[in-house]
Amino acid sequence: MGLDGQPAPQQQSSLSFTEGFLLGQLSIVLFIGAFIKFFIFGDPPSPEKTASARASARRNRDHGHKRSLSSNSSPSTSRSGVRVPSSNILRHPPRLTTPIILAKTYYNVNAHQPESLDWFNVLIAQTIAQFRTDAHQDEAILTSLTDVLNGSQKPDFLSSIKVTEISLGEDFPILSNCRVHPVDDGSAGPDGARLQAHMDVDLSDLITLGVETKMILNWPKPLTAVLPVALAVSIVRFSGTLSISFLPSASHSNASTTAGNQVPLQQPPSTTPTSLAFSFLPDYRLDLSVRSLVGSRSRLQDIPKIAQMVENRLHAWIDERCVEPRVQQVVLPSLWPRKKNTRGPLNEDDEGLGIKTPEITRDIHEEARREVEEERRKDREHREREAAGFAEGLRWRSKAEGGGSRSNAKMAVSQASDGLGDPKLLQVIDKLVELNIGESVALPQLLVVGDQSSGKSSVLEGLTGLPFPRDSKLCTRFATHITFKRASITNISVSIIPDKNTSKAEVERLRAWKKTGVKSLDRKEFSNILAEVHTAMRIGEVIDGVKQTFSDDVLKIEVAGPDEQHLSVVDVPGIFSLPEEGLTTKADIANVRAMAQRHMANSRSVILPVIPANVDIATQEIVDMARTHDPKGQRTLGVLTKPDLVDRGAEQAILDIMRGVRQKLNLGWCMVRNPGQKDLSEETFDRDALEKSFFKNEAPWSTLDKERVGVASLRLLLVELLTEVVRREFANVRTDVIQSLKDSERKLQALGPCRENKEQQQKYLLDLASKFRDMTNQALEARYEGALESNQNLSLATLVVDRNEQFAKDVWLHGHTRNFHDKKEPGVVKDVVEVSYDDRHPIVEQYVEENEGQYSEASPTSERSEISLAEGAKTRYRDSLDDIDELLTDNRIFTSPTNGIMEWLETVYRRCRGFETGTFNASLVDIVWQKQSWKWRHFALGYTSDVVVITHSYIRELLLEICVDDRVQKGVLLSMMDKLAERYQSAMDQTQLLFDVEKEPMTYNHYFAENLEKCEQERMKAQLAPQVVTDRDHGRVIKEEALDTILANKSNVQSTIQRLHDIVRSYYKVARKRFVDNVCMQATARQLVRGPDAAVRLFSPSFVSGLSTEDLDRIAGEDLTTKRKRAELTREIENFKAAKKLLLAA
Repeated sequence: MGLDGQPAPQQQSSLSFTEGFLLGQLSIVLFIGAFIKFFIFGDPPSPEKTASARASARRNRDHGHKRSLSSNSSPSTSRSGVRVPSSNILRHPPRLTTPIILAKTYYNVNAHQPESLDWFNVLIAQTIAQFRTDAHQDEAILTSLTDVLNGSQKPDFLSSIKVTEISLGEDFPILSNCRVHPVDDGSAGPDGARLQAHMDVDLSDLITLGVETKMILNWPKPLTAVLPVALAVSIVRFSGTLSISFLPSASHSNASTTAGNQVPLQQPPSTTPTSLAFSFLPDYRLDLSVRSLVGSRSRLQDIPKIAQMVENRLHAWIDERCVEPRVQQVVLPSLWPRKKNTRGPLNEDDEGLGIKTPEITRDIHEEARREVEEERRKDREHREREAAGFAEGLRWRSKAEGGGSRSNAKMAVSQASDGLGDPKLLQVIDKLVELNIGESVALPQLLVVGDQSSGKSSVLEGLTGLPFPRDSKLCTRFATHITFKRASITNISVSIIPDKNTSKAEVERLRAWKKTGVKSLDRKEFSNILAEVHTAMRIGEVIDGVKQTFSDDVLKIEVAGPDEQHLSVVDVPGIFSLPEEGLTTKADIANVRAMAQRHMANSRSVILPVIPANVDIATQEIVDMARTHDPKGQRTLGVLTKPDLVDRGAEQAILDIMRGVRQKLNLGWCMVRNPGQKDLSEETFDRDALEKSFFKNEAPWSTLDKERVGVASLRLLLVELLTEVVRREFANVRTDVIQSLKDSERKLQALGPCRENKEQQQKYLLDLASKFRDMTNQALEARYEGALESNQNLSLATLVVDRNEQFAKDVWLHGHTRNFHDKKEPGVVKDVVEVSYDDRHPIVEQYVEENEGQYSEASPTSERSEISLAEGAKTRYRDSLDDIDELLTDNRIFTSPTNGIMEWLETVYRRCRGFETGTFNASLVDIVWQKQSWKWRHFALGYTSDVVVITHSYIRELLLEICVDDRVQKGVLLSMMDKLAERYQSAMDQTQLLFDVEKEPMTYNHYFAENLEKCEQERMKAQLAPQVVTDRDHGRVIKEEALDTILANKSNVQSTIQRLHDIVRSYYKVARKRFVDNVCMQATARQLVRGPDAAVRLFSPSFVSGLSTEDLDRIAGEDLTTKRKRAELTREIENFKAAKKLLLAA
């Protein structure tokens, strides 16, 4: 209200409603656009940058934690606890210090080899397997995860979180290389240093947790907008070093007094129970796979920023909990009564005691304080060295021989290497190169590549101090591995590392060539050595009609001395586009390019493409090759040469490259100024002074970062870079070497034992036969395990039983020509009769002629057979095999049995009756029987043919399963083929014999009489049923006159036909069961499957013992390919074992 009582006028906005609305909408659009551009479609940082950021954050966090512990520690804290009355009964043993414990357990921490943990891996695997089994039995894990994800810490902007996928993995962690180290941190007390166990952990699996939820915007009102989000995180691999130690218990008194009477009371003592502490070293590796899906209609899938955020959070979660110096403690139960459970007043002697800091806390505080002080000391010394080194500068001293001195190279490498990494790791990597491990496992290395005219040799000369020749005849024709290491005596050794595919004799010859004891390498001496290397590698010789211009062997130059520091560089021949007459050919162009690409494909190599600055870099082939193998530029350090030859006006483009504006590389670019011929001819020439003057005074190069120009700066950068790469990848190299060793051993084992002579060949086949016999016994007992379970064709017993049942069913339903008469038989239908072609009665012969072509032939799996099954049956259910097809019968399709058997029997009877009175000719039963059962032959032969196919498929598949050598597998099968064919033919002949026996009816089975009597009773009941009436006094009865009518109406022919029908029907039931059993037992089971001489038992130790020397060599002898492969694998395994020993000892 105003002073006059009137309402105060409202302040008017300077913007109208429409303007404000448009401004608000524009702000929202800009915010959404920025969110989509920088979050949804923004590229994640490179793995190197991410790893560097994580490492930096981890170091800062660890240092802060250590300094905090150090500042809060109390060095004067006494280790004595509450005094405990001593016992006069319990004898005090001598103090068990750490050295005494080690001596009593015969463990030398300095000499003891790392131990295998295979037994522990088994226990861990059983525990994890049980956990996974328990997790599948109920939904406890699902319920727990759901409760945790939807707990009180869930943000308000998220809806309920639903777990959509849980995978606990299938593999198990592998622990290895266990070693025990004393931790002498000065705070272990009188018992000596604590013992700590380090072991390598490697888990390659797929452990997945998938969730889905909705992001809710609750402003300006609830549920303003909803965004569905789905996320699945998988742990693909975890590897690192696990540290385990026992922390002993310690008791500490906490005294307090009452307010009134000042009586001291015994409070629960502050104790640190005995516990197991474990943590991981900071160099652990965690590989994740993050899948995301945002939105409902227009969905965004696998957003990089979300993956980056999830990975960062998981890494931070692990770092904060169980990465050194942080530890996780598992309290161990105590077996003895503890004073911590005591309650009551303090003793007078205990008054005045202060609160004691727990022992474990004091140990950690002291350890952290010492580590912080040590790191500060190292940082201070490193800064002082760098200042002194750069103040003195790098000097290059020339020699009278015309070669450059290596003194400044030594100085630079020494300055750069101080305080960096363990040189022992670099030595191990160099040894792995000598063992040709780099052919199978990617090894960390610095790789120098470039065109022949790029100035690569001059760059190498500046880096190594070695006078590389510039004569075209002595240009690099092979890869060169140059290694520097510190030693007490100056020595230069030159040797050759043979290619992986070199023959054994050639390997021995090349390894025998070496130069040792060389004190210095001037230009002349170096040229002479290279000429000898050309001769040793047979460069220039004609082998198999081809002139050898380049070699896949590697020249190894190792320089050792007291002033050397560890550096390793690999140089490959420069690529070129045009052949030089008399020196190179067009084929050499492709060979050199392939050699460079093979080295560049190493994922752990740092590529150094040397490129002249006076050409268009975008057109350089070496740039495209580097980009192909390193598309993101994460392991490429570009080196520009010849800046003094850059045309005026083109300098800015080169400056943009050096500053990362163009051709951006993660490791950046360096520039060197190579000396010209005039410079090299001067005796007082100093390359470093030349470069220093050039990059200081020559514009615009003087504006570049001094740490990125000059060969001295490049050398410093490479030493640091190589050390970092080796340190980062060393654990992965060790894992890959161990895995490669296992793979090679598995491949060698798959080849079987060596088979060069008769004894070895026979033993090899005997082992195969024993394994074949054992697996066959398992298959016959239906104990399908391993390969028998995974391959359906090896389920022998099941396949045969299934076919037995199908055979019995086919004969039961379709084996007769006419359906037998019963009370349910419908009216007379047209007869369609199909009879056999062999051994026929004349009457049967007449029927064959009348019904010719009533059955058809088809493939067991053809469309025609499937269609016919609706009305009939087929005789074959398996396709024949090519090598046994001629032994088997063809598939036949039969229609279902027809009705009207009584009319058919009457027709047959009338055609062949004689002068019998009131009965029929005995041969009539044979005739009707043969007509009624003629299809048995085809069903039985088809069944036996199928079991032959099952048996032969089993033999072939099992040989293929137990013998990976295709030549041996085929040789064994071929050697058995004649005897197998005999057994298959015997089964077919036995089937035919059993059918022939069944042509003449005969039985002594009492079921025949019972069936006959039952048939007569059923017929009589069927005739009397219509005449049955119900009487009040007697129930269901038949009148006598009705019975007389039934009996009087039946003629002699009808009675005879009915009697004939009942006899054939009763005998058919007995004979059918007998025939099916006989075929299954005598023809297939005995001849093919279960008999002592069955086909599946042919390949046995006795069969192998009967083979001649020629047969053994033909079957089991190794061909040239196998011998070569065995030699290669043997050599690989030897190298991998040596490499594993080096890696585990490092």
